[in-house]
Amino acid sequence: MRCWHCSSAANRKAQIYIFDKGYSARAAVLACGGAYHALGLGGGSEHNEGGGAVTFQPLRRIDRTGERVWAAEWIGALLAHEKVLVTPEVKEAVWSALSNLATAPIEERTLTGLSLLLQFVQLRSALAPYTLEGPFGRLLDAAEDDLRVADVQCFETEALMGQAGVVAPVLTYLFHRLEERFTGRPTLLILDEAWIFLDHPLFAARIREWLKVLRKKNVSVVFATQSLADIADSTIAPAIIESCPQRILLPNDRAIEPQSQAAYARFGLNARQIELVSRAVPKRQYYLQSARGHRLFELALGPIALALCGASDPESQARIDAVLAEYGGRDFAKHFLRASGLDWAADLLAEFTETESRRSPS
Repeated sequence: MRCWHCSSAANRKAQIYIFDKGYSARAAVLACGGAYHALGLGGGSEHNEGGGAVTFQPLRRIDRTGERVWAAEWIGALLAHEKVLVTPEVKEAVWSALSNLATAPIEERTLTGLSLLLQFVQLRSALAPYTLEGPFGRLLDAAEDDLRVADVQCFETEALMGQAGVVAPVLTYLFHRLEERFTGRPTLLILDEAWIFLDHPLFAARIREWLKVLRKKNVSVVFATQSLADIADSTIAPAIIESCPQRILLPNDRAIEPQSQAAYARFGLNARQIELVSRAVPKRQYYLQSARGHRLFELALGPIALALCGASDPESQARIDAVLAEYGGRDFAKHFLRASGLDWAADLLAEFTETESRRSPS
């Protein structure tokens, strides 16, 4: 489904941002010419220009007042996470240090630079884990920001989620940068394994706010999860149920069990519809629930779509690694299809690309 979202949205000149888990969207994103970032310590970026470690510089643009205001709140959250009581005096100290740092050259606007300007030892100690002296500095204390927001962009979160201390700082920074792109242009925001976000009070609150305001900015939010209970049991379940009237349900042979039935019923399914979900064929059939009606359907994916959408297994990931190692990100779709045994598809794509290139004005 994520592969279909990528291709269809790209055809409408939309923006697509995916928070992935388990590399399930990697092949599709790279085939669309998008950027794929593996978040977490030791992660990397894959895009049309190659790879490299992902590093962020959250304070890079604090010479702008709005960015400085955001940075003050972000730093306050870091301090609170480190058990610092964020008093008015602390806020003033942070704001003063940020204001001084804003006059420094761009490459010096780092967390290390901020720490040196803070007057209180307690604040410097609290920020230490996020500077180059601490375990998370390689992610958040860079002198250059690797995030180049593209039209099709995916963030792999599995490794990041294993590093609890840095999850909130990284994701709140990414959400902040992405929100700048929500300007009315058609945008698709996909949250894979949504329970990761719904379980965290900070992100649950952000998602609730998104559901209220993003529709006005032409942003569609897609929640994907293996268990309906993840959403049904969430503190923001009422907002999700109300704001997401169209749902695609995967087959679940346990849907007719009493506990599962209650979750499906909360989403408006009757006994007959729950039975259809329980009898549907896994990895082939899906149940659409929408205001226009309900329908059991099949995607009927061809070999090309299957190669791109079903590429989350270790063998496929090794194939992706091999293609990137030999060719880089350029013409990834063609090289990946050929490596997947679909030479005819790779030839057609190469021919199409050449034809389009001749048609384009020089």
